[in-house]
Amino acid sequence: MGTATLRNGTISNGGLHTFSPLAFSSKLLFWYDPSYRPTVIRDPSEIVSKMNNKKIGASNATATAPDEPTFTENIINGRPGIFYNGLDIHMRTGINWPIEFEFFAVVQHTSFASLDRILSSYDGSGALTDGEVVLTNIGSDDTVRLFTVGNSISSAPITQVTGTPILYSACADSSGNTELFYNGVSLATGTTSQTVETREIYISEDRVQSSASGSKTFGLIAGFAPLTAAERLQMNLYCSRIWGMTLGSVPFI
Repeated sequence: MGTATLRNGTISNGGLHTFSPLAFSSKLLFWYDPSYRPTVIRDPSEIVSKMNNKKIGASNATATAPDEPTFTENIINGRPGIFYNGLDIHMRTGINWPIEFEFFAVVQHTSFASLDRILSSYDGSGALTDGEVVLTNIGSDDTVRLFTVGNSISSAPITQVTGTPILYSACADSSGNTELFYNGVSLATGTTSQTVETREIYISEDRVQSSASGSKTFGLIAGFAPLTAAERLQMNLYCSRIWGMTLGSVPFI
């Protein structure tokens, strides 16, 4: 079978099979990979100012003081990650939310609060209902939600867990059909009427978010145009293999 190895974000199995998100380069919008240290620009105190986008020519994610996250070694399955501790800590991607999308985020929670955004959008007010699309984990009522234009269009209750990596993913197509996933399991579907708006994707909180936020570490953030079921499975397996997650594991309430 060969031994699985990871190099520069590409996983290989004894040379018989290789895969990375670049396999879907025609659909790839962004790929931020904190586990690949050279892409994370940080100071001697490990404060992160930039993550280079592994999609060539695409926008890098940036952060400015005092809202910068921290690079942390050996945090998720022995791999490094970017640690976000509390209110307003975020990175800006310089990329606007598309109408059609499929997003993946590997996240390990340390604590929960009233609102824990995984990805968010900034429109100037900070209100959750003003975000075009927000993939969020609501700590106060143990619900994972995908928001769009002020509507909770896909949501499902789960039991919150800390110290274990989770794969959050969500998608929306041009017809307004949406789906929310947790560790590769479909939690909920919905519909929405998307409109084109200039709202930038933020990693974690938007900068004027007013609710208390728990702490969490990101291992991967990737965005695509909608994937096929087979492509989605490849991404799920890739994330599971690298960050040690059990696909199909959902702590339902």
